[in-house]
Amino acid sequence: MFKNYFKIAIRNIVKNKTYSLINIFGLSIGIAFCILTFLFISHEWTYDSFHENAGRIYRVGIRTPDPLCPTILQEVPGIEHAVRYKPVPGIINYKDKYFSEMFTFTEPPFFRMFSFPLLKGNPLTAINNKYSVVISSKMAKKYFGDENPIGKIVSLRMRGYYLSNIDFQNFIVTGVARDVPINSSIRFDFLLPFTNRTESDLSPVDWGRRDIKTYIQVKDKVEMTDIEKKIYDIYKQNFSMQYKGHEFSDKIPLVSIVDLHFSEEGFSPKNSYILGGISLLVLLIACINYINLSIGLFSTRFREISMRKVLGAERRQLIRQILVESTVLSVIALFLSIIWVELLLPVFNSFVDRNLTLDFMTNCVTASFSLGLVLFIGIISGSYSAFYLSGLNTVCLLQNKLKFSGSNLFSKGLIVFQFSLSVFLITCAIVMSKQLLFIQKKDLGFNKEHIVIIDSGIFGWKEQQSILDKYKNELELYESVISISATTHLLGGEGTEGRPIFYKNKENFVSCMRVDYNLIKTLRLNLVEGRDFSRNFPSDWNSAIIVNESFLQKYGRIGWKLNWRNNAKIIGVVKDFNFHSLHQNIEPLILYLRGTNNIFIRIKPDNVSTTLDLLRDKWKDIAPDCPFEFYFLDEYIDNQYRAEQQWGDIINYSSIFAVFIACFGLFALASLAVSRRTKEIGIRKVLGASLYSISSLISKEFIYLVIIANVIAWPIAWYAMNKWLENFAYRIDLSWWIFVLAGLLALVIALVTVSFQAVKAARANPVDSLRYE
Repeated sequence: MFKNYFKIAIRNIVKNKTYSLINIFGLSIGIAFCILTFLFISHEWTYDSFHENAGRIYRVGIRTPDPLCPTILQEVPGIEHAVRYKPVPGIINYKDKYFSEMFTFTEPPFFRMFSFPLLKGNPLTAINNKYSVVISSKMAKKYFGDENPIGKIVSLRMRGYYLSNIDFQNFIVTGVARDVPINSSIRFDFLLPFTNRTESDLSPVDWGRRDIKTYIQVKDKVEMTDIEKKIYDIYKQNFSMQYKGHEFSDKIPLVSIVDLHFSEEGFSPKNSYILGGISLLVLLIACINYINLSIGLFSTRFREISMRKVLGAERRQLIRQILVESTVLSVIALFLSIIWVELLLPVFNSFVDRNLTLDFMTNCVTASFSLGLVLFIGIISGSYSAFYLSGLNTVCLLQNKLKFSGSNLFSKGLIVFQFSLSVFLITCAIVMSKQLLFIQKKDLGFNKEHIVIIDSGIFGWKEQQSILDKYKNELELYESVISISATTHLLGGEGTEGRPIFYKNKENFVSCMRVDYNLIKTLRLNLVEGRDFSRNFPSDWNSAIIVNESFLQKYGRIGWKLNWRNNAKIIGVVKDFNFHSLHQNIEPLILYLRGTNNIFIRIKPDNVSTTLDLLRDKWKDIAPDCPFEFYFLDEYIDNQYRAEQQWGDIINYSSIFAVFIACFGLFALASLAVSRRTKEIGIRKVLGASLYSISSLISKEFIYLVIIANVIAWPIAWYAMNKWLENFAYRIDLSWWIFVLAGLLALVIALVTVSFQAVKAARANPVDSLRYE
C-alpha cells in the first residue's frame, strides 16, 4: 500500500515541477537553519556533561583565596575531592625560540575529578612531582612532532606578581592529555602542580586576595545546602579574623559544573532560545508556503479525490496519501538542506564563534533530530489539506463547487502571518545595524586610532616599570612614535579595579586605573582642570590622583585629599570618557600612578608596518626572551561589541532568507491565481481593460495582505528592539521611520514579485486566454 502511495507522490511532484521546486527550495532552507541551530544548541547545552562525575562536581563561588581549598577539604564532611585551578600566562623556551602560552596550576586529584583522559602517562601520579608537566596532544604535536614527549624537558617561565620575577624553570613531561573537548569550560594545554607556584604568588594565609578557582567533588547523597553554608561560615570566619573591622557580606554559591558555561562564561541560555526561534520562524515561513500551494494545487485534484472516494477509498487512505506526498517532499528537501548546511557552516561558525561540524555518521542525535524534523514538517505541512479535503462531500468535489488559493480566508491568514514575521525580522535588522553604527561613531572621549598595545604582564610589577622606562627611552628618539604610556585597564572592557574611599564617613567603592605618565597625552584625553602627572613632582607617584568629572560631581573638588594612598590629593580633572563599554554609564574614576602591564604606544598613521617593525626590534633588545605580541586599541574596542555584531549578521541573513522564501511562495500563489482567472482576464482585455487595471486587479488582493502584516509586526518589533536596546547605556531612539522603512521594503518586494505575474497575464493574447477553457 505504501509503495503505491510513494509512486503517486512522486508522480504528483513531477507533474507540478515548478511548485514542487519552490516548496523543496523553501523547506530546504528552513531545515538547514534548524539543523545549524540544533548543532549550536546541542553544543551549548552539553557543556561539561562529558565528565563522569559531572553531577557531583561544583565550583565554589567565582574566585576564592588560596587557603580556602585545603581548609574546607579538612573541615567540611561530604567533600570527596577538592582542587585549586589557576591559569597563568607564561613563556616556553624551546630550541632557542620563545612562545607565549597559558599554563594552568592545579592539584593531583584533578584527573580523579575530571574526565580528561591521558593518552600517555599515569593520571594518578602525572602531576605529583613539583617539576612535572602534563601537556595536551596539540602541544605535544607542536613542540615534539612525532617524537614521544614523555621524559622530555621543557623550559617554562610563569608570570610573576608584586615585585618578583620568575626565571625559566625546567619541567619534565609526565603525561599527554587528549585535547580538551570544545564544549568544556575548563581548558588547558599545560598542566602544572600547584606546589610549583612561587612564594610571591602563593598566598597560603591571605583570605582577602581572591584569584583562584576552587572545585569540589561531593560524595553521593549529601545535602548541598549544608555544604554551601559550612563553606560560607569558614570563609567568613577566617576573613573577619584576618581583616578586622571589615564586614564580609559576599555570597559563596556552589555552581554545578554543568551550569558553568552559562554562569561564568558570559553566555546566556536566551541566546539559544533566540536563535532557535529565528530558525523556526524561517522554517514556519517555508511551511506556510507549502500549505498555501497545497491548497491551491489540490483544487485541481477534486475529481481525482472524488473518484477515489466513489471507488471505495476510505478517508484514512486519502489522509495517508496526502501526508506521504508532503513527507516525500520534505525528505527531498532534507537532502538539499544538507548541501546548504555544508555551504553555510563556515559562515555560521564565524557568526556564533564556534567550530561546529556536521557528521551524521558519528552523531546519531543530529541524524535523529533531522529525520524527526522532516517527519514533523511532512505532517504539519500536509495536515490541513489531508484532513480537510478528505472530509469533503463527494458531490461537491465532483461538481467542483469549492474555491481555494488566494481568495481562501485561511490562505490569506497564512500570508499575513508569513509577512508579519518577515517585516519583524527586517525591522530588527535595521535597528541593530543602526545601533552598531551609532556605537562605531560614538565619541568615547578619547582617540582610539593608531594606538598599539603590548602586554608586559609576563613580568613582575617592578620589572614591568623598568621595561616600560627602557622602552620609552629607546622609542622617544623616533618621529614615528608620538607618545608612550601604560595602564592596567584596556579601555572599552567591562571591569576595572575597585578601591574603597571614605566620603562623609561612609565607605564607597570607586573604579580605579593604575596608569603611567603621559596617559592623558597618549589617549588625547581632555584635561579640564589642574595638571597631569609629572616626574617633576616626585610625590605624584605615591600621593596624587587624577579624577574624572563624574567623580568630582559626586565626591570632591580639586585639591581635595582622600583617606587613601597617603591622603592622596586630587591634582587634575579629565573630561568624562567611556573607560567601560557603551553597555555601561560613565562612573566616577580615579587614575593613579603605579606599575602597569598594558603599554600604549601612539604612532603616526604613515608607514604603520615600518613602525611596527621598529617596535618589534626594540622590544627584542629590551626583552629578548619575551615574544613581541601586539594589537590595536580600536580593534580591541570593536571586539567588545562582537556579540552584537554577530547577532546583527544573523538577523540580517535571516530576514533576507525569510523575505526571499515568502516572496517565492507569493510568486507561486500569484501564478496559481492567474491560471484560475485566465478566462476572466481574456474577457476583460476584449472589453478594453488596460494593462494597469488588469495588473492592479491581480496585485491588490495580495498587497493589502502585506499592509495588514506590517500593522501586526510593528508593535511586536518595537517591544523586542526596546528590550534589546536596554543592554546599552548609550542607544539610538526608535524612530517611526524605521518601521515605515521596513514595511515599505517588504511591500515593494512583494509588489515586484506579484507584479511580474500580473503583468505577464495582462500582456497575454486574449485569444489564447479565451481558448484556454
